[in-house]
Amino acid sequence: MGRRRAVLEDPATRLSRALRAMGHAVAAARLAEVIPDGPIGGDEHRAELAARLAALAADPDLPTQQRAQAASLAGVAADLAPAIGRLGTVWILWSERSPRARELGLADAACYVMSWQSAAPDDDLYEDGPEFFALEEALAWADARTDSVIVRPAWDPATHYWAGKGKPLAGLLPLGRPPADSE
Repeated sequence: MGRRRAVLEDPATRLSRALRAMGHAVAAARLAEVIPDGPIGGDEHRAELAARLAALAADPDLPTQQRAQAASLAGVAADLAPAIGRLGTVWILWSERSPRARELGLADAACYVMSWQSAAPDDDLYEDGPEFFALEEALAWADARTDSVIVRPAWDPATHYWAGKGKPLAGLLPLGRPPADSE
């Protein structure tokens, strides 16, 4: 079981089961239908999970303890970093095409895309990061999550650089500053 699943999806599943056992089958089913069963490969479900947990937290027909659990989990769904802790690695890469722009039918735009991943090979993804146009913003997002940050910058998108804290991982050069004629 991965850390991400342990702090969000598994407790939400337990809450759903508890609600069902207490006779709140509709609330339990609405919550359960947005919790992925298998490995967590993305965050597509997270916003809806947060919304449904917040709705449960505000439902006066539910017991106080379950409303408190729902409120706590809604907070975790909204901001995973404090619940997961400073683990894993954030990978930042320059992309000539914004994946989210294509999903929305917008013109392609170059940007930094990122992913916060566990160091354990069989663990779930921690979090898909937002897209940023400025490397400084991407690095700030990464720094809020972990000390291990690897970047493929716009000025050298084929090379991995260390942008984390401490000594660079073996084989990685420190990120440094971009050449004057880039970005």
